Amino acid sequence: MKSRGIAVLAGLAALMVAGVVAGAGSAGTSGLTGGKIVYAGVDPQDGQSDVYVVKADGSGKTNLTDDESARKDVSPELSRDGSSIVFVRHFAKGGTRLMVVKANGSGLIDVTPTNIEIGNIAEPSWSPDGTQIAFSSNVDGNYDLFMLDLRTSTTTRLTRTLAPVQNLDPAWSPTGKAIVFSRSGLASTSGAASLYQLRLGSTTAPARLTKSTGIDGDVDPVYSPDGRLIAFSSDRIGTDDIYLLDLGSFTVTRMTATKDRDVQPSFAPDGSAFVYVSDRSGATELWALSIATLTPGPATPVQVTSDGANKSHPSWGPEAAQPASPPAATTSKAPPMPPVAVAPPAA
Repeated sequence: MKSRGIAVLAGLAALMVAGVVAGAGSAGTSGLTGGKIVYAGVDPQDGQSDVYVVKADGSGKTNLTDDESARKDVSPELSRDGSSIVFVRHFAKGGTRLMVVKANGSGLIDVTPTNIEIGNIAEPSWSPDGTQIAFSSNVDGNYDLFMLDLRTSTTTRLTRTLAPVQNLDPAWSPTGKAIVFSRSGLASTSGAASLYQLRLGSTTAPARLTKSTGIDGDVDPVYSPDGRLIAFSSDRIGTDDIYLLDLGSFTVTRMTATKDRDVQPSFAPDGSAFVYVSDRSGATELWALSIATLTPGPATPVQVTSDGANKSHPSWGPEAAQPASPPAATTSKAPPMPPVAVAPPAA
């Protein structure tokens, strides 16, 4: 499952490649280019949740996991090379499975660890090299983080906490050396989730990156491709919006500002934009926002899909095993949004 300062982000155009957002429009004409987006969506034919893929401009929608069984496929994530998708399958009769399928919908396999089968599995995330999968499971009562090595079929426990603490939304860093996740259930934040970073191979406890006192808090974190930023969604000011956390300055910038629900961001392969889920048009559609041109402010959001079917957990990746070529950047006249203060991580 599966938060940024204007002073810092104003100079990001020099750090990031050209933007992918060229203008607004309906699906297939949005001006978005570069890569493909997988997501979980409801199939109107049978009411089941399946894994879909669309091009970055919203065209070419394809159902990858449609079948006759009674189940829901959720929380898909595309591998860094664009070749495979990991997702969670919930069966109507009960139980969850960790599944992997090729990006064209072929080669579906069950990779569920045998010691996790009795628990619920949530929000898997690929390692950068595609050999490991981090995920959450409540196999011991509350949600903790685990890591599956596909080469050896071994599972490693990454966190060990007790209820009411819940560890969710793991996302791998581009270097493969850290995992960001949300942790809720702590009295210090009235139970709301905050973001934490776990250094793999370290004996130190995860470091807290944010502190939120909203109802749900800071959730859905994901690293930018260069590792400088973390995008996340939060209700820290009362509405669900997308934020950016700069890991150099630990400043936070609110990137969306509507009364609607904006959640579950995922960066473009070149880092110049992110896709997210929003109900601003009535249904839960995919929208995208450029962050390559933040002076004088964020760009106008672009609607990627418009079919009216419920959607969740978009994951933006390359078309093939090579990075997509970045198109030309555009300028924005949207006013800047104010930064939100955030404390540096705990020692």
